[in-house]
Amino acid sequence: MKYSTLNEAIQAEIADSIEATGVAQASEYDIDAIADKLILQKADIDENGVQHGNVWYELDESQDFWQVVEDNAN
Repeated sequence: MKYSTLNEAIQAEIADSIEATGVAQASEYDIDAIADKLILQKADIDENGVQHGNVWYELDESQDFWQVVEDNAN
């Protein structure tokens, strides 16, 4: 899914996912470190290097989400 802000992506993809487990709270993890590894900033850039539209943020699905979360427990 695409998000228009970094904070929106972090909340929806990381914090809400952690808390949805019913076992942990987002505050138990270094959310900024997790976001650095899991949230990508994207843009449509043409062959001339010109950006078209705004940037967006999305989850890097090539990463092992739960391993990154576990690696960044407080």
